[in-house]
Amino acid sequence: MIEGKIVKTILADDEICNQLAKYNNTPAVFSQDVLPKDCALPAVLVTPVAPGNFGGTRDSKGGEMYYDVTVWFDRANIDDDEKQHRALSRKLWRFLDRVEILDLDDIELEDCGVYADMPVKHEDHEGFPGYTIRVRAILLDTSNE
Repeated sequence: MIEGKIVKTILADDEICNQLAKYNNTPAVFSQDVLPKDCALPAVLVTPVAPGNFGGTRDSKGGEMYYDVTVWFDRANIDDDEKQHRALSRKLWRFLDRVEILDLDDIELEDCGVYADMPVKHEDHEGFPGYTIRVRAILLDTSNE
């Protein structure tokens, strides 16, 4: 539900998208379990992790969801590109932290704020480096219906 909105929000930032590979003439940002096999890197993958505990406020019903936003990089020249990998990951983290997702009409919510943790470096089982940003999306229905 919200992962598609997070993807749209990332795609709206030209500075980040210009540093990503293209897939079908679009910056490589996906909301699915794995990247397409023929996708070049770097690419971003947004995956849901778990629902949270937030139940809303006194005036508004709400909830929270956790997502992992992972930037995957190519393993060639891994040491030479480490500074660039870290810079792109931190740029994405700064962009996502406290961003407000505005296009919520189709899911009938009024407000969605996003809070992001700092990127954590890791590798997948094949040795591809990545940085994962844990994102918490807080959803509020402020319509008071």
